[in-house]
Parts: sequence; structure tokens; C-alpha cells
Amino acid sequence: MNIKGKEIYKGLIFSYVITIAVFCIFSTLYFFTDLKDDFLPLIVRITVVISIAIGAMMSCRCINSRGWINGTAVGFLYTVVMFVIGIFLEDATKLKLEVILINLGIGLFFGIVGVNKKRKRNN
Repeated sequence: MNIKGKEIYKGLIFSYVITIAVFCIFSTLYFFTDLKDDFLPLIVRITVVISIAIGAMMSCRCINSRGWINGTAVGFLYTVVMFVIGIFLEDATKLKLEVILINLGIGLFFGIVGVNKKRKRNN
């Protein structure tokens, strides 16, 4: 099996760096402008999707096969860490099964994309 723990953690850390950066930018925008809070859930969801996608691709750029496993692992670990953080910040029971499945699916898909992107570069 070609599961690369080190690569998975690199992708996970990269995902969280993206998430933190985007959240800092938008929190600054919300602080200094009169933006409505209606867009906040959409911004959070889009940020999570993009972060998992980029993290999954980053984790699979150095492997030759089974990007779907590594990408899904990134999506799963990202979700678990967010759940644990959510326990301390708010009601963590709000995490829905559909969100978990979407995060896993994004990781799976972009893990495959990351492996195939690497293969195209080598050919």
C-alpha cells in the first residue's frame, strides 16, 4: 500500500495554513467594513473545500499511485481536527454527515487529480 504519512501531514498542514490565512483576511474585512453575516457560512464552506482540495493535491504530488487513499486521509483528518476544535469553540454536534462525506469526497477526488497531475509532468 502506498500511504505516505509524512505527505498526508504536509498536505493537512498546508490546508490549515490556507484556512487560517483566508479566515484572517475575511475577519479583517468583516471588522473594517459593514459586510453582513449572511455570507459567512458560504465563505467558510468555500474555504474548507479549497483548503482540502489543495491539501489533497499537495499530499499526492510525490506519490505514484493510490492518491485516492492519501487524499481521503487529508479530508478525513481535516474534518476530525475541525471537529475537535469545534468542541472547544461551539456546539460540535452541528457537524453533519453530509459535510463529512463531502470533505472525504473532495479529498478523494483531488488526491486522484494530484497523482495524475504528477504523472502528466513526468511524461
